[in-house]
Amino acid sequence: MQLFNLALAYLVEELKPLVEKSFLNKVQLLQKGVLKLKIHSGEGPKDIIITPSSFFLTSFRLPAGEGSSPLIQSMKKHLLNRRISCIEQQGLDRIVKISFEEYFLFLEFVQHSNIILTDKELTILAVQNPREWRDRTLKRGSPYKLPPQQGISPLEINEKPFSSALKESKTDLARAIIREINISPLAAEEILFNLGLEKHLAASSLQEKQAGELAKAIKEFHTVSLEKLAPVKVGSSLLPFRFNSLQEKQESVSSLNRALDEAFAASFKEGGKKEAESTKSKEVERLEVNFREQLKAKERFEAQIEENRKRSELIYSHYNDLEEIVKAVKALSGKGLNEKEIMYKIKSVAGKNRVAAENLQSVDLKKKQITLEF
Repeated sequence: MQLFNLALAYLVEELKPLVEKSFLNKVQLLQKGVLKLKIHSGEGPKDIIITPSSFFLTSFRLPAGEGSSPLIQSMKKHLLNRRISCIEQQGLDRIVKISFEEYFLFLEFVQHSNIILTDKELTILAVQNPREWRDRTLKRGSPYKLPPQQGISPLEINEKPFSSALKESKTDLARAIIREINISPLAAEEILFNLGLEKHLAASSLQEKQAGELAKAIKEFHTVSLEKLAPVKVGSSLLPFRFNSLQEKQESVSSLNRALDEAFAASFKEGGKKEAESTKSKEVERLEVNFREQLKAKERFEAQIEENRKRSELIYSHYNDLEEIVKAVKALSGKGLNEKEIMYKIKSVAGKNRVAAENLQSVDLKKKQITLEF
């Protein structure tokens, strides 16, 4: 689910009474890029899920993985059993700061999402994804700086400078607002719609009075008040309240947190199902390989049994001849003859064991072995 900056502001307000003053008991990797924080408050244990696009309390049992990371290890070292004193959005950026007694955990839900742990002097202790830009470095030991703000905060808008900026603008009204103020295109269009102003109107054509009304509307629109909160889902996005400018279907949800929780749980279970199917497929493949090997082994055993049967029949059919040969070898070896002499004597004899004598191939007295070939 997607959250723009104002929706994130309302999400933080939803979570404040549920998370603040709780203790962090466990930090786990749920899946790649997703953390699970187990907290304990006066209402009992709860799980916070932090994804690349949002964070929320879950009501589902989501089994954690076995992996870890330098960030997780550092969080365990510094944050376990510490109280969460405050959670707050940084201005109206998509950045949330979770404050502990001596540490801060920054959740950046921006283009390059990240989680950064710092001490109270804002020195980075660990970072999920180390990065470096020309004016900002996110790595251990560096000072933490917020991303450069794109325009003025809508809560700090000043009517006169704003009116002057619009007069000097060379673009349409919607683009001029987005360029000057840190505001989403969706919010800009909604504010203009509510004021009855055409978004493609040239910004420079706006009268000073209209610019003043627009500045007040922008500030009021972004002033968070739980009385205005009536969250809706539009496609894959969540809004804190209905937008009159949207033609798409807006489905009411009980809370931003619950909508995020249910959407993530559904995707998590689907991912688990695919993983289970993949595991099942590998297991089936393994069993098929084993079955083929067993068939080959069965064929080898049957061939060996047949070979042994033929040998047994051959031995049985020549048993008397073999017995005579064995007796002769024993008798001759007892007289001190060597293998060659024994072979010569046996092959030169005549009588009923002539067939066996002719098939005698070798005599090995050391191994007590006689070889015949039929």
